[in-house]
Amino acid sequence: MMIKKTALVCVFILIITGLTGCDYKKLKKENETLKKENEALQKEKQILETDFNAIRENISNAKKEIETTKIERDDLKVSLKECDGAKNKAETARSEAEADKKRIEVDKDRVERECSEKITIQKCKSICKNVTDKVKTTDNLSNAEISQFMDDWIVHETDNSLSDSIVNLYADNVDYCELGSVSREVIKNHKNGYFKHWPIRQYTIRQNETTITSGDKPSEKTVKVTYDSVIKKNNTDKEGEIKVIRLFKLIKQDGKILIIKEKDITR
Repeated sequence: MMIKKTALVCVFILIITGLTGCDYKKLKKENETLKKENEALQKEKQILETDFNAIRENISNAKKEIETTKIERDDLKVSLKECDGAKNKAETARSEAEADKKRIEVDKDRVERECSEKITIQKCKSICKNVTDKVKTTDNLSNAEISQFMDDWIVHETDNSLSDSIVNLYADNVDYCELGSVSREVIKNHKNGYFKHWPIRQYTIRQNETTITSGDKPSEKTVKVTYDSVIKKNNTDKEGEIKVIRLFKLIKQDGKILIIKEKDITR
């Protein structure tokens, strides 16, 4: 009985041992496979951890960017408000500029007119000054001109054909002899009456006795003329010579010499 039991145990052991050897190989193989899978999983884990860290870093960066964007958005809102304010100010400035432009246009027209008037006035003043300077220069009355003028006066006084033109030697109004201030027409009538009464007249100036005195202006001179006078009604009259002294006040205007005063001061 013991032998049978021993045999059964041996058989059982052999069966167990055989089965165990087969499983061991199988398990060993599976273990190898698991190791490889584990290594692969470890690698994937490392990759996933790396990716996770990268993702986490990206998320952190994204959060920072979002915060920055929020700040920028807030700044933008402020800038937009400032832009609106600036826009309103610009509109106001533009309106004011338009108003200023219109005022400037009005002022420009006014200034141009005033400048034109001033330029015209300045030109007139310049022309007047030039004319005045020219007149001052041309109206200076020299002694030589006075001597020539008095010779012309003698010719007109003694030539009956020039009796009408003698008034051209006188100004419009003259302090004339005993008549006082009179016009050219009065002088003309007075001269013609005298010439008709004494148709023959001869005057000879005494040059050495002529005196010239300066007046208040370079264009005015006072001349005292002494001349010998022979007057007759006709050629049969006896000649009689008398000394005559006349005082003339002369003025030169626009280059022409005129008598403004004539007095007989013979004594």
